[in-house]
Amino acid sequence: MSEPNPNDPTKPQATNQGAASSAAVRPATQAVSGSMPQSGVMVGAAGYPDLATMQSAARPVPPQQVKARVTSAFLYVKSVEKSIDFYAEALGGMVTQKHADDPKGPLTLAIVRMGDFSLMLHMADDTDADLKDNRWGVGIHLQMRVSNADTAYDRACEAGYHARVSDGPIDQEWGWREFAIKDPDGYIWSVYEDKSNGAWT
Repeated sequence: MSEPNPNDPTKPQATNQGAASSAAVRPATQAVSGSMPQSGVMVGAAGYPDLATMQSAARPVPPQQVKARVTSAFLYVKSVEKSIDFYAEALGGMVTQKHADDPKGPLTLAIVRMGDFSLMLHMADDTDADLKDNRWGVGIHLQMRVSNADTAYDRACEAGYHARVSDGPIDQEWGWREFAIKDPDGYIWSVYEDKSNGAWT
C-alpha cells in the first residue's frame, strides 16, 4: 500500500496502532464525502415501520417459491491491489485467489471471501464500451452484517481508513447498529449489527 498523503482526505491516514482503547483510535468526526450523511448511510425517516410492525409482518417463504441465496458480487475497480488492501485490512476479508493477465503486470482479478460471500474484484478495462460512461461506485450500496459493529468500526479506523468512514456506529430506529464506509472506488458499504432479532430482513 502506498504511503498516505496527509493533505489528501480521500486517502487512508496513519493511526496509532498501539492504542490502548478504542477511544484512542476513533476520530471525533469523520464525514465521508458525497451524498452519504455524516451520521451514516441510512438515516431514520418518516415511512419506516416501527420494529413491532416489522416483526408482526414477517411471513414464511411460500413452499412453491424457489429458494435462492446470493453468493457473490462482481465489482469493477481501478486497482485490484488497492482493493485487496482495503477489503483485507478494513473489512477483514480473506483473499483466496489472485490473477494477472501478464505475470509481470498488475493484478486483473482477485477473489475476496467475506464470511460465506465472495467479492470478485476485476480491473476495469478503459476500452470497454459498456464501462465508458460509468461513474465509479455510483448506484451500488452493499451491506455487511457483523457480530459487533463497534469492533468492526475500530478495525477500519485502526487500519488507517478514517477518511473513508462515517461517524458511528449509531443505533438506527429499525434495530441496527451501523456505520458506513467507502472502498477506494467509491462503493459504499453499510456495516451493521442486527439488534432487531432479524425483523428487518
